[in-house]
Amino acid sequence: MEQLIPLVRLENGQRVPQHGGKISRIATNLNWQREIVSGNNAMAKGLYFTAYDHYKIALGIAKSLLKTHQHHDIVPDNLVPAIVVSYLNICDLWEKQNKTTARQGYLCAAFDYLVIQTQTPNLCLDLQEQLRCGLDKVFVEIVEMGDMEIIVTNKKILMTLW
Repeated sequence: MEQLIPLVRLENGQRVPQHGGKISRIATNLNWQREIVSGNNAMAKGLYFTAYDHYKIALGIAKSLLKTHQHHDIVPDNLVPAIVVSYLNICDLWEKQNKTTARQGYLCAAFDYLVIQTQTPNLCLDLQEQLRCGLDKVFVEIVEMGDMEIIVTNKKILMTLW
């Protein structure tokens, strides 16, 4: 079972993991889950800046986990889903505030990030499949957004990948 790593707030407001009394770059799935739940709770209370902070931290943890495992032969089945959920929670936050341009920007950023990850050499088949599923999920969100120019461009990109 993964150990929950406490987070400490630095002078600049950034929160970072602490391990054994020292600031650490340890990223765990439990820390990711904690940030997502905290973000969801904050968003439910209308604390949008706080929710955004939690979701951005969760996204950073998820990306760190992916980077840690991307060259392994066997990978956890939640690496890419954690990234997708983190991005989509931020998109939901922008949508709740009627900030469609910001939402669109994060959907495109999620799509671009996942496409770039597909170009990493020697990815195991499980991770390739997670990336395909993640791209499909983000693409559906982009289609629902309705911007035909972005839809056509991203569809062309998808067609070149596989």
